[in-house]
This record gives sequence, C-alpha cells and structure tokens, in this order.
Amino acid sequence: MRQRADKLRALRAEVERIQVTETSANGAVVVTADSDDIDDVAGHVADVPRADGGTGFSRAEIEQIKNHVFEDLHPLEGQNGGTVMARFDPNPDMAEAWLRLRSGRARPEDVALLEHELAEARYWQQNPNASYKDAHAAANEVSRWENQIPPVSNEDYSKPWR
Repeated sequence: MRQRADKLRALRAEVERIQVTETSANGAVVVTADSDDIDDVAGHVADVPRADGGTGFSRAEIEQIKNHVFEDLHPLEGQNGGTVMARFDPNPDMAEAWLRLRSGRARPEDVALLEHELAEARYWQQNPNASYKDAHAAANEVSRWENQIPPVSNEDYSKPWR
C-alpha cells in the first residue's frame, strides 16, 4: 500500500512538473502566462477552421485561453463539497497539446481543446457565478474535447519550441 501511495505522489509531482515547467538547456522555463509563446500559438492557428465556420484564433483569444487554463482561479468543487476558488489541476494531455500548438504541430484535437477552453472562459465571463459543471457543459456544446483526447505523444519537454 505504501509503495502505491509513493508512486501516486511521484506521478502527481511529474504531472505538475510537465504542466508548469519544461526543462531546457538554460534550466526551467515557466509554461504559464509569464512565457512568451502566445504569439507563436496564435501565429500557428491563425488559419485553422473554427467550429463556428470561421477561420483562425486571434492573439487575444489565445491569451484568454492560456490564462483560463494555466493561471485563472475558477469556482471548483472542493474536497469536502462546497466551492473553492482554485486553478485547474495539472493535466498532461493539455500540456502536450499546448506544446504542439506553440511549436506549430497542432493536431485537430488540439484545436478542439482551444475551442472548448475558449467557450468555457467566455461562459464564465458572461455568467460569473456559474459552477464549473455549468461552464464545462456549455463548452461541450461547442467542442467536446474530452472525447477527442489523442494518445500520449511523449512530447520532448527539453526541446525549445522555436
């Protein structure tokens, strides 16, 4: 039982490391709003087909998505019920998608993630007292990314994206 708990703690630490930092020749680079990859992501998805029939994501949309996923506090269900304001838990699938997006190797599933997270962020802007469940359900009406998550691609976090 103790071995399992130790493995679980190690796995959680690794997931957080993947989402929050990437190792490079110069050390750890924070993959949050402090990094300068928004222009790169926006440039790479400027011409992709959109769920609404339009084309491309703007820089402002990519910045909103990045803040929503990696930085913003959200009304989430607490461990003992009730609501707590917290960041989303680290998610290795989202981290891998973001690394592909910023390096210009986006998959259709990664674009679906952008659509979902933008819809969720906009829902909360329009309904600031909404629950996560409601915001997530509204986002699923636009893009149901959770049903499209690609297999693990073992992105190399040590490679620079430029």
